[in-house]
Amino acid sequence: MQAALDKQKRVPYYEQCASVVLKAIKAGQYKVGEFLPSERELSRRFEVSRLTLRKGLADLVRKGVLESVPGAGNRVVMKPGGAVKSRLIGCVMNRQAGVRTLSPYYADVFGGLEAGLTDSGYALVFSSVKSGDLWAASGAVRIRTAAIIAGCAGVLLIGGLPDELANLYRKKGVAVVLIDRVGPRNVPCVHPDNHAGAFELAHYLVGLGHRRVAFLGAPEDPVVEARLGGLKKALGEAGGTFQAKDFIHGNYEIQPAHEAMKAYLGRNRHRLPTAVMAVNDEAAIGALRAIRESGLRVPDDISVAGFDDIAWASHTVPPLTTVRIPREEMGRAAARAVVVQLEGGPAVPAATVLHTALVVRASCARPLR
Repeated sequence: MQAALDKQKRVPYYEQCASVVLKAIKAGQYKVGEFLPSERELSRRFEVSRLTLRKGLADLVRKGVLESVPGAGNRVVMKPGGAVKSRLIGCVMNRQAGVRTLSPYYADVFGGLEAGLTDSGYALVFSSVKSGDLWAASGAVRIRTAAIIAGCAGVLLIGGLPDELANLYRKKGVAVVLIDRVGPRNVPCVHPDNHAGAFELAHYLVGLGHRRVAFLGAPEDPVVEARLGGLKKALGEAGGTFQAKDFIHGNYEIQPAHEAMKAYLGRNRHRLPTAVMAVNDEAAIGALRAIRESGLRVPDDISVAGFDDIAWASHTVPPLTTVRIPREEMGRAAARAVVVQLEGGPAVPAATVLHTALVVRASCARPLR
């Protein structure tokens, strides 16, 4: 590595520092996994301040050439002679019409994602798309959608996005991981065991004596099917059946769930279920409000249960019985899966299925009728 910079050049010193270090790495002077000399030593060689040197090295960290290891120094991560890899991971999710805020469920998932990617030297960028923006008139996925993650080495697709989008990214050579859903066989995914969690919750309700359980759902998707399937199985094992008229067509958000629940109660005032199992906690919170506004009590008149165990669930009145999903771990598992694809290592499993846990609180009790 040259001993000093050319101070006659009209190029900032920190850029010259970065350029010299990069050339040395590409020439094989420093191999992947090796540390550069200390900042003190490099600043002496280049005859610049450590602040100037540090600015140049930070640029190489951002470009994925180096990684900064606290207390140890700067380690080479780019192969000699190789192209500089992006250290950005894009995260794309489907945005419900009119919904502009991030749900507490996905806020926890993103917390795990960010922590996992940061630990591996990557940065997370986020974008949301509306379903109507995904499709061209021909029925094909819009190519311009891929531009959302231009410059990203990998992409994480969350929730109800079409399989075609995952396949499109794969064809472009982008590492893809699906979160909170199952997709094409060749795309790794990380998701909770929705059916088993719903069955455990429904089995608990059946054990309390509930035989007519309504399901407050959302537009049909794999999550709804799995959670409703768990309810049907538990009722069937107890000798009962789920009645189609007790499927309440709501949504995953509080307000539409509240409106759907209130309309259902109005139609069934003289034939109420003894319990309501909601597709998620936000829908359950909407149900609690609708039941209270209808002059009924939880759990005396109707028991209510949710799914996810978001932070709000323990603060409702009464506190909500639900199913806990390890959301932060889901994010970390997805981060590991995309990093392994980019950097090599053990084969990424086709599916990482996370176990759930029943959380019993005061919103469910034995039926009084």
